[in-house]
Amino acid sequence: MTILDTLPHAIREAHEALRPQVAVTPLSHSPGLSRQSGCNVHLKCEHLQHTGSFKFRGASNKLRLLDPTQRQAGVITASSGNHGQGLALAGQLRGVPVTVYVSSSASPLKIRAMRGLGAEVIELDSDPLSVELEAARQAKLQGKPFVSPYNDAQIIAGQGTIGMELFEQAPDLDAVFVAVGGGGLISGIGAALRALAPSVQVIGCWPANAPTLQRSLEEGRIIEMQELDTLSDGTAGGVEPGAITFPLCQQLLHRTVLVSEAEISAAMRDVAAHDRWIVEGAAGVAVAGMQKLAGEFQGKKVAVVGSGPASLAVAQQLARAGHDVTVFEKNDRIGGLLRYGIPDFKMEKSHIDRRVEQMKAEGVVFRTGVVVGAAKDPLGKGSKVTNLAKETVTPEQLQKDFDAVLLTGGAEQSRDLPVPGRDLDGIHFAMEFLPQQNRVNAGDKVKGQLRADGKHVIVIGGGDTGSDCVGTSNRHGAVSVTQFELMPQPPEEENRPLTWPYWPIKLRTSSSHDEGCEREFAISTKEFIGEKGKITGLKTVRVEWKDGKMQEVAGSEQVLKADLVLLAMGFVSPVATVLDAFGVEKDARGNAKASVDFIGGYATNVPKVFAAGDIRRGQSLVVWAIREGRQAARSVDEFLMGFSDLPR
Repeated sequence: MTILDTLPHAIREAHEALRPQVAVTPLSHSPGLSRQSGCNVHLKCEHLQHTGSFKFRGASNKLRLLDPTQRQAGVITASSGNHGQGLALAGQLRGVPVTVYVSSSASPLKIRAMRGLGAEVIELDSDPLSVELEAARQAKLQGKPFVSPYNDAQIIAGQGTIGMELFEQAPDLDAVFVAVGGGGLISGIGAALRALAPSVQVIGCWPANAPTLQRSLEEGRIIEMQELDTLSDGTAGGVEPGAITFPLCQQLLHRTVLVSEAEISAAMRDVAAHDRWIVEGAAGVAVAGMQKLAGEFQGKKVAVVGSGPASLAVAQQLARAGHDVTVFEKNDRIGGLLRYGIPDFKMEKSHIDRRVEQMKAEGVVFRTGVVVGAAKDPLGKGSKVTNLAKETVTPEQLQKDFDAVLLTGGAEQSRDLPVPGRDLDGIHFAMEFLPQQNRVNAGDKVKGQLRADGKHVIVIGGGDTGSDCVGTSNRHGAVSVTQFELMPQPPEEENRPLTWPYWPIKLRTSSSHDEGCEREFAISTKEFIGEKGKITGLKTVRVEWKDGKMQEVAGSEQVLKADLVLLAMGFVSPVATVLDAFGVEKDARGNAKASVDFIGGYATNVPKVFAAGDIRRGQSLVVWAIREGRQAARSVDEFLMGFSDLPR
């Protein structure tokens, strides 16, 4: 069994045993460094650990495991400052005498700190590696334990408790950047994360002036080399022959990076400017390494389900914030309601095409013909919702492949009219009728297209969708077109003093009405009438409203001729099976349940799944969908990055 096999257990044991002596340091989000780098940056605040560095962890674990004889005799170590301070404090707390050998090049402040903590400090006019070898020789001569700053499994296990804390504080990290000297810290963190979160990249960072271990890893053997002075005195020094950290780093490090003294200095200034902390050079090395490789970690992968107005708004905003955005659309063209719900005579599709090309140039990926939902019957058995998909992607796959998922589909479940005769041929939802014509306009051949040529058409529903059915039927060459509205005819002018600031109730006449249409108000359908299974007419009745309740007008029943009936009475909810497949909670109206709060807005009950537009709000206007899409983009960006500069 190798040391790498035993390290995870030793780290877990240390993690439990060292409380409360060793502090759990904060993992602090840095908005400033995040904005600067385009990544979601967190700083593990080991400068807030006792003695101001992580070294206290390993030292405490080492002294914890000494036998009584060893504790009484005391220990010897070599240090440039941080390890010596950590060991001195641990020795003070446990009553263990500590002797520290230091190079004369070590910081005078750190030497005074070690002495202040009760350690005996012996200065040698040699380089750090020579000092370390001499300290080890003296320990052997005196029969005392030598506590290596890095070449000790128990020290490494103590440092590895940082990896345990990182996983507890942020289990979804992409990478950890660690300043490296002899390799003890990164070996411990790497071993912990390999056991807990193997997908996290462990990246070693060295000063270019002191890269002995990094060069050794490149060579495949421990080498000696002359190092230059560096701001990162805490990582200076070579690696002793046979160091256990060398094979550990070979196995645990995903990559290495060298940083210049100028980059270290700039990183230290950035931390001071953004986070108001004065950190030493070793911390600057890790930050500089992150800054050097930041381009590889910028942005997150976001899936947008649907391609209507909310979808396009959120996708463009998130792409501009630096994320990798993929839009999934079940039909063969992008646009959702804009593409297949609004007739070309009301909105030319060139407007959508121009925006889509712009978004492609900005990096948005569009996948058409892909429906997101359960593997079987993703929209529900017998669904009348237009679905031209050739591929199904499950929610589980999206949640696995993407850092966030936005559900931005429409309220596509049309309101039905369950009266006698509903199953007759010739009765269709408006959203069966309108998309087919738009597809034909785009050059498609639609087999069995629903057409109004030479027919008496009745449109049930007095809103915009009903008006679109009127205009399309006229263009087909219908013999007659009649539009029903359940509510009484509104006045031609609103009562302005009583209306403001609410939506004014007044008669609205569209261009489709002007082209030719009979409009019937305060009328209800009681029955569909047919012959040989086909619609031939509607039995209707006039209604009136009293005390907010609808009442039939006695003796007002009549039968109107109809060859084609289009149901345009609005939409009751999104497709329930899509929300159910994700496990998203629904409100009383069947919409995705999510708030619009500034903090945590548009988030559903399912982790990293958001909802915006009609799928959350219910049937509404295009402008509302765009607004919700833009607001949701900020919420998602903030969720992914810890901050957002996108407008609310």
